Amino acid sequence: MSGTLINGTITGTTLTSSNGALIDITIGSNLTESGTLWIGNNLLLADGVNFNTGGSTLIFSALAANLGLSAGATSATLTHTGTLYSNGINNSGVVTIGSGVTVQGSGALGNNYGNGGWVNNGTILNNTAGMLTISPTNFTNNGALNATSGR
Repeated sequence: MSGTLINGTITGTTLTSSNGALIDITIGSNLTESGTLWIGNNLLLADGVNFNTGGSTLIFSALAANLGLSAGATSATLTHTGTLYSNGINNSGVVTIGSGVTVQGSGALGNNYGNGGWVNNGTILNNTAGMLTISPTNFTNNGALNATSGR
């Protein structure tokens, strides 16, 4: 995918992106993604879904973006070993990880430009080989930060 998907639900098993964009999209089933992917506004996960981005880069490009749960969902997971960036194209974007969302794996949580940041209301879990670096300009933790196996 190198285009833009707006206001919908993606189901399936694999999404391959070459600088594609998802704007106000719900991930409706377990999905593996590869390639750079731009996220506009909200990326919502259906109940129990694991969105596995592997070593890919996700860039949240809205001033206020949410990585959250779809209506009625109680928990879901984003698994990654790559980099998650806030504010890809503006100078003060903030991404909020919603309650019930687990961001797990390794890699990095950062910002691309300016004073972007992250607010964690869910769980950030470093549970794979390698470090998870959290290094945005601004970071607020209202949820849980956990590391397993001494990471």
